Amino acid sequence: MKNSWFRLLVTTIALLTWCASYLSAVPALHTSGNLLLDSNGNIVALRGFALVSAEASGKPQYIYRGKMGLDAAKAMIDDIKWNYRANVVRIPIDPETISGHPIGVKGWFTDSVSYWNNYLKPIVSYIIQQNLYVILDFHLVGPFDDNTKDKIIAFWKFITDQKIWNNHRQILFEIYSGPSWWGTDNIPGDVSDYGTAGSMYANLRNQVNQPVVDFIRNTAKCNNIIIAGAPVWDQIAVHALDYPLAGGNIMYALHLYPNQTDYVRMYRRSDYNPACMSTFVPTIATEWGLQTFDNSDLPQDYCGGANYYMMSPTSSWGTDVLAWMETGGIHWLACTFDAYQVYCGPRIFRNSNFLLADSNTNYFGNLAKTGMLKNSDLIPDGVTDNYQSVSSFIINNNQISSPTGALLKNWQIVDLLGQTILSVETPTTLLDISNLNSGCYFLRARTDTKIISQKFIKY
Repeated sequence: MKNSWFRLLVTTIALLTWCASYLSAVPALHTSGNLLLDSNGNIVALRGFALVSAEASGKPQYIYRGKMGLDAAKAMIDDIKWNYRANVVRIPIDPETISGHPIGVKGWFTDSVSYWNNYLKPIVSYIIQQNLYVILDFHLVGPFDDNTKDKIIAFWKFITDQKIWNNHRQILFEIYSGPSWWGTDNIPGDVSDYGTAGSMYANLRNQVNQPVVDFIRNTAKCNNIIIAGAPVWDQIAVHALDYPLAGGNIMYALHLYPNQTDYVRMYRRSDYNPACMSTFVPTIATEWGLQTFDNSDLPQDYCGGANYYMMSPTSSWGTDVLAWMETGGIHWLACTFDAYQVYCGPRIFRNSNFLLADSNTNYFGNLAKTGMLKNSDLIPDGVTDNYQSVSSFIINNNQISSPTGALLKNWQIVDLLGQTILSVETPTTLLDISNLNSGCYFLRARTDTKIISQKFIKY
């Protein structure tokens, strides 16, 4: 009898340990055709926010929700996960000192070791702990030339030499964000010509992107998802169809802002692209957003001027672009999650009182939130729309009771393969699970205003 109880105890502990480890890790990602898949073959849609740079958000001067420095960065990440239901966060790494930055961004190459230890590593580690995907964005915005490749490889060599994020299931590498043109930011007038733009894309591909991919794949031996940019600040991405990168697990970046759409039209025009680019290759808008005149009273930031490229005279631009991305299967990150006014925007807040409420979130912030909630497949434990914790379900081996006896509807139990095992639409306070097989499951249910989710084990 003692041996039987001991074996049962050992088996239970092993099951609990296995389930805990399985449920705590997000699935590894890989590309297949134009799709992004997890390790179970399920289609994954990335939806999230770009933060301010790792250095800016980690400095003691940065304040958010009454917290400072790294604690402020963690508070932003918590809100992105719990309030917006995002599954990915993008972390820009500014390479050089930014002149005139209000809190003094010195850049990666000033002291890469300190940058790594004080900002990048702790922030990314926290995102990983929150079971979110992370895009490392080497934010070398501007012209590309013969020296650009060396700078980019130097950065990725440092990252891959640390070993901790190599082949990590949650880390994606955006190798170079915002390339403009060969040797200049002065884009020629004939860029709208398909052949001219294609030649420049091929130049970027051959001189910069492919050598960097080769370094990551062949020298560093990393198979992380790689995100590759395009000329004209990631606007003319359609030429990835003509000049694809070798190396596998590649996504192609696109940036979308209202007053840069002269270039983006090439991405959508039928004579240049009979079917949407994302029909053929995995496509991700690592930046998209707009600033409408309802929040134009925000002070001008250090980037200069009114940021004309992100100003939209009508709000319909945002809804149109969001619908276009969703219809086309384009992954996206809204830019920028920054209430403190230290980055280029566009911002999701009307002002910097750091309150996540509809009264403070501007049109773009609400639009991004709507898009993320629509695509949220698995809501984290205890999430509610008003950012308050809720009581746990009461679970025994035969039935599940709702928290505090609340009447819930749309009950759903999903297994670890993402298959729906049990679904009950009728409002009830109890769910019968007596016929459920032993194993680990996800449980979800709704009130009229809240979604509640919990992991559980059936013995």
